[in-house]
Amino acid sequence: MAVINNYGCTRSNHVITCAYDKNNQMSIPRRSIAIALLSFFFVFGASMSGLATVMLVMPGTMLDSLWRFNPQARIGLATLGQFAVFLMLIVCAACMSAAIGLWRCRAWGLWIAVVLLSTNLVGDVLNAAIHHDFRTLIGVPIAAVMLGYLWHKRRVFSPGYLCSCGSSPTK
Repeated sequence: MAVINNYGCTRSNHVITCAYDKNNQMSIPRRSIAIALLSFFFVFGASMSGLATVMLVMPGTMLDSLWRFNPQARIGLATLGQFAVFLMLIVCAACMSAAIGLWRCRAWGLWIAVVLLSTNLVGDVLNAAIHHDFRTLIGVPIAAVMLGYLWHKRRVFSPGYLCSCGSSPTK
């Protein structure tokens, strides 16, 4: 049996079967608000890393005034040179991939999100330990809660539980 669309329909021996609820309506589980919010969180991350990329590629523009919100980031990224642009593009693509994958309730989106959140959590702990920047520790419980929630909801991302995501059926 193979899932052939986002509504839980399967095909076996050329027979298509769909899941129905007690009212004989097609059963379409809904994406939780929290998963939608996590998806938007990653869209925000993609936007900010994309903006940082633009500001690194085009210094001296009126966008440079945005560095005042995090002047240490500008200094740190400047020391990396052109590698910083590449790094920010990777972060942007990874965040957008996580956002799309979470929105579509796909397992690959879950794992990209877990890797990004875990990397951020480890980075926050290392910044506090190595650079004595204890402000970064605020991200530890936030990332831990997000990771805990994703772990708790991991079945939503399995092929047997497809959420309604508004996309057209796949073949």
